[in-house]
Amino acid sequence: MYYAFDVLMHKGRDFTQLPLFERRELLRAVLKPAGHVALSEASDRTASEMLAFVKEHGLEGVVAKRRDSIY
Repeated sequence: MYYAFDVLMHKGRDFTQLPLFERRELLRAVLKPAGHVALSEASDRTASEMLAFVKEHGLEGVVAKRRDSIY
């Protein structure tokens, strides 16, 4: 499964100066999930809570970024 979590460029426009939550809104609008492609879920969990979740579910890792951070 391929999980998209961010968009930096789209149709020649640079979105790196927008905060992550705005880039994810754009990604949600343009991504067409199908087959093995999906939009990743965002979470408000703390780092400790997220690591516990990852271990509990046998996941491989985490991508973490502040929701208001620019790229």
